[in-house]
Amino acid sequence: MKTIGILVSSKHNNIALIQDAIDKGVIEAHIGLIVMSEPVSDVMELAREHEIQTLSLSDEIYMDPVLADEIITVQLQENQCDMVYVDNYTKPVSAPIFQTYPLATLACHHSLLPAFAGEQCVEATYFSDVKVTGITFHFVQDLFGLGPIIAQEPLRIDPNWNLEELSESLFELASSHVIEVLKAYIEDRILISEEGCTKVIS
Repeated sequence: MKTIGILVSSKHNNIALIQDAIDKGVIEAHIGLIVMSEPVSDVMELAREHEIQTLSLSDEIYMDPVLADEIITVQLQENQCDMVYVDNYTKPVSAPIFQTYPLATLACHHSLLPAFAGEQCVEATYFSDVKVTGITFHFVQDLFGLGPIIAQEPLRIDPNWNLEELSESLFELASSHVIEVLKAYIEDRILISEEGCTKVIS
């Protein structure tokens, strides 16, 4: 059974969704640690109910991203985490994490990579002239937060949406696919070629 470490930053996260899938036996895993870049009341309450360890670091520590991730990595290891899911986490994920968990650190980027690969991807998409965007589940392997792509899902942009509506639509799209991606990884159904290409076996 896999033990998942999850990194979150806001109320827009999938912690409850993931825990529900675990409770229902949809994915055979448990959450070993939840790292919050800032305290999130709903997440803290869920963690208490399920006796999940949590970690929240100060802004001062986050000023040194490598130091912050060294602390996080130690806690991930102490809680026997086998994998890491970066769930709407606004802090950079640096080498201590992705080198300790190579091809075991997963994230979801709210664009169709390689388009709009930066941190402000939703804003960049909104102020561009593209008609279709989407989400990209991928491994994290470098300081830019990139790595082999696992899966992508498109989203047609409603021209009447404002920025918040676009952001919410992308979050909802990611939420509708996160369990199947985590399930595929946990069941060893994601194959990676020597060239870095991935294939998910159904």
